Amino acid sequence: QIETGRFSKNKKPRNERFCPYCKSLNISTVENEIHFVLTCPLYNKERKQMLDPVYENFPNIASLSQQNIFIWLMSQEDYHTTKFLGNFCKKSFERRAKFLNNPNGT
Repeated sequence: QIETGRFSKNKKPRNERFCPYCKSLNISTVENEIHFVLTCPLYNKERKQMLDPVYENFPNIASLSQQNIFIWLMSQEDYHTTKFLGNFCKKSFERRAKFLNNPNGT
């Protein structure tokens, strides 16, 4: 929503581009990249599959702030880490599409 909200017909202010899943839980959280990758509960399963092996290979990043973990993930050149992140994005976008098509069926 942080990106698509600025291009919609009814352009939304940044602070109102809420995550549709969190909004369904009555949580008003802006859906930005950090929220998508690290905090949205809709993607907990996919996130665990991504982060468990990353934390195993790079245990020191677990102590970083969410913002710094995100920066670290986005700047990685390690093949396995980027593969885990790519798989996370693919699976999470699929889950997001299913939720948006059927919000009550997730």
